[in-house]
Amino acid sequence: MTHPFIHPASKSLFLSIRKILKNKIIFQNKEGQIIFVCGGRIRQYSRTQRYRFIKYARRHAKQFRIFVAESATEDLINDDEPEFNNIADFESIIANLADCILIFPESEGSISEISYFSNDDEIAKKILVANDYNEQGDSFINLGPINIIDKKSRFQPTIRIDFNSNKFDVITERLHTRLTRSRSKRFHFKKFSNLNPKERLSIIFQIVYIFKILTIDGILFSIEKIFRESINKREIRHILSFLVAVKYLKRIKEDSAYFTPNRNIDPFLEFRNYDISNLQAQTVLFFSKYHKESYALLEEI
Repeated sequence: MTHPFIHPASKSLFLSIRKILKNKIIFQNKEGQIIFVCGGRIRQYSRTQRYRFIKYARRHAKQFRIFVAESATEDLINDDEPEFNNIADFESIIANLADCILIFPESEGSISEISYFSNDDEIAKKILVANDYNEQGDSFINLGPINIIDKKSRFQPTIRIDFNSNKFDVITERLHTRLTRSRSKRFHFKKFSNLNPKERLSIIFQIVYIFKILTIDGILFSIEKIFRESINKREIRHILSFLVAVKYLKRIKEDSAYFTPNRNIDPFLEFRNYDISNLQAQTVLFFSKYHKESYALLEEI
C-alpha cells in the first residue's frame, strides 16, 4: 500500500509538525482514562462480574474508556495483514497502554492474568484487583500474586465486593480518586523509540488526528519523517488495533485500510497556546493539491 506523501511539498509539512512537537508546551490530557477490564466471559445475559461491571460503567462511569482485550484481538485478526500472537504477550502490550488494569479473578484466565501481570513491575503498578468476599482465605492467589500487587500498585489495596451484587460504585470511586489526583504530565519530544508506551500511543493518535485520514503506511511514513528514525510496523499495528478497540479510531473504506478519528474525541496531547487546527488546515491544503484520493475521502467523513 502506498502513502500520500510522494510530493516534495510533504517535507515542509513534516518539518512544521516536528517543530511544533519540539517547541510548543504540550501536556498529556488526563481525560478519557483507559481501563482494561479482565475477568470472566462477556456475552449477553452473562452473570460474570466483568460483564456486569462493563454494563454498569457505560451508564455510571462515562468518564472512563472501558476496554477488553477481545476487541483489539478481533481488529488485529481482521487486519489486511492478519497475525497470530501469543495471547499473554499481546495482553501485556495492551496492559502497558492502559491507565489501569481492573481484574475480577473469576475464571482460570483472569487468575492466570493476575499471576502473569504481577511479575511485571510496571504493569503491577496499574492493577486494581476486585475480589469476592467469599474468596479471602489463605489461597495461593491471595498470598501470592494479589499480595504482590497490593505492595506495588498505586490502586491498592484489593477491593472486596460481593460477587452476587451489582454494587460497583466502590470500584469507580477508587478509579476516579487514583486517576484524577495526579498532575498532568508534560510531554517532551525525544526519539520515538525512547517514548513510553502511552506517549507512543498519544503520538500515533495525534498524527491521525492532524491528517484526519491515513493508512498504516501513511502513519509509518509520518512517524519516520517527524522523528527521523525507522519504526517497527508490528508495534504500530498493535497500537492502531488498540485505538480502534477503545473507539478513538475507526476504519473506513471497503478494505478498512484507512484510519480516521471518531467524532467528539479529544486527543491525548493538549497543546498550550497553540491551535492544532492550524496544522489540520495545512494538511487539508496539501491533500487538495497533491493527493486527490485523500482529499476526496476527507469530504466523505
